[in-house]
Amino acid sequence: MKNAGIRKRSGGANFDQLVSDYLIATVQHQQGLIEFSDQKANILLGLIGIILSVFIKDLMGGIINSWQLVLLIAPFIVAGYSAFLALLPRSSTSSSFSSKLSLFYYGSASRIESSKISKALMEASVQDVYGDYTNTIKALAILNERKFRYIRLAYLAFVVGVLAKVYMSFTNF
Repeated sequence: MKNAGIRKRSGGANFDQLVSDYLIATVQHQQGLIEFSDQKANILLGLIGIILSVFIKDLMGGIINSWQLVLLIAPFIVAGYSAFLALLPRSSTSSSFSSKLSLFYYGSASRIESSKISKALMEASVQDVYGDYTNTIKALAILNERKFRYIRLAYLAFVVGVLAKVYMSFTNF
């Protein structure tokens, strides 16, 4: 066993438990970030829906012109599209770790029969499980990076739209 020296210096079985706890906590944290980004995207989509309905009401009432409506709606459409993209789960296909099926990652596990998962878990070594957790953490981190990039763009476009509306309201643009 090549890691026996590390385990001996680090406290033996306690080290294995610490690594296991760390990997599980990291996966749970990454999944929590996914839920958080989804909540932000859903809130933003709700706000955009409310604001767009007010704009349409203003257009029907003659408060704003149609060209003003186009200028005001564009940032909200960009924000809504970005928030919608943040909600879509997309795993990486170009990454080196995605070529190997993971027993724990939803994208891979959904393509494997349950009997094959059971068999693979029974035959897996501790290093295999650690490697699988590491690959899962990497895939979830990439997914979170994409989601938060879209959320950032959505919030930026939303703020631009709100500022444009405030500017047009005060300047009679």
